[in-house]
Amino acid sequence: MENIPGENSDQPTSEVKLHPAKAEHFRTLNEDTFFLQPDIRELFIENVDDGDDIQIGRNELFNNDIYLRCDYSGFDQKLSELKVSKAALNKNFLKYDTFLDQAPGQNEGMRKILFACWVAARMAQGIMGSPNDRMNDRTAHFMDNSIHIGNNLLTPLSQLKGKAACSEFACLAHYILRKFGIHSNVIVGAYSVDEDDKSVAHAYLVLEDGKIVYDPTHTSNQEKCWPLKAYSAEKPLTLENLKALPVKRIDEYETRGGKIRCTGLITKEERYYG
Repeated sequence: MENIPGENSDQPTSEVKLHPAKAEHFRTLNEDTFFLQPDIRELFIENVDDGDDIQIGRNELFNNDIYLRCDYSGFDQKLSELKVSKAALNKNFLKYDTFLDQAPGQNEGMRKILFACWVAARMAQGIMGSPNDRMNDRTAHFMDNSIHIGNNLLTPLSQLKGKAACSEFACLAHYILRKFGIHSNVIVGAYSVDEDDKSVAHAYLVLEDGKIVYDPTHTSNQEKCWPLKAYSAEKPLTLENLKALPVKRIDEYETRGGKIRCTGLITKEERYYG
């Protein structure tokens, strides 16, 4: 097993102040959001801003579209207490000389990106708890606690502590990385362990123009968020490349876009994202 880097292992545990959603409007499908394929609910999102609403799923039984409101301002006080900034990242990276052993052969710039991704996962885990694998429990939470707008369900990110899954971890890590001065894109797409396996809906991030795939959820679903689940993509996961992938029907109800093989920068394992 890879050694965990020499970073302070204390996790943030204090509560995040809830930021209630305002139900009078949706902020969806802005100029930074693109569908990967017609009639498929897979999205490439260039940037998520405070208050943006992202469609993260659908309850077919009740014909509800499920939206996540990224109320980032509800996290600002806690992130300020944690000193989340580009300057703090640089200071800690230099202090711990991190990822020299864990990512041999990578230059300093890439090691700093990997370090930032790991720290972002640790912070997301400390704030939101470990990812929720019980999807029925999570869906019930959305049904019971969401704001209903027409036939849609809307829940603020800040109200999902202990219930958060891939979309919530991806969006929060996206925001933390931005405060570190690192740009990422959010993809609401799919993932599989093997090329021939049935893919499952999944949200994750891409960095460095799609060359790096970063999975905050699978990282945060481990003790001390290690090993980091970051991958080098065989082909960059850009909007153009993802839209060009062949569409595959999963079953009579669901169709997904194709996937690209990715190799772990730390784990060396192969995974498929699209």
